[in-house]
Amino acid sequence: MTISIGGNDAGFSNVITECALPWPWTCWGGIEKAETYMRNTLPGLLDNVYNQIHAKAPVAEVIVVGYPHLFNGVECNGLARISKGEQERLNQAADVMPA
Repeated sequence: MTISIGGNDAGFSNVITECALPWPWTCWGGIEKAETYMRNTLPGLLDNVYNQIHAKAPVAEVIVVGYPHLFNGVECNGLARISKGEQERLNQAADVMPA
């Protein structure tokens, strides 16, 4: 079984939407909040999910995949501007996601 889990719980899609708002809005606070959640709350929730999977499928091999880097450092268009710095931080936040 292969799963990718946790991004929705951390509100990652909402943070990306916040990042896409035009200047002068930024998403630095949203990224920090998501990372804090991923570090402090999400591991316990994921442990519970993994335990439930194991209870229902004790012989299943579970592979948890991480989240990809979504951005390449090229600023998006003017209406959905995500700065290079925000893109870098979003990619770094994807690396914080526990597996």
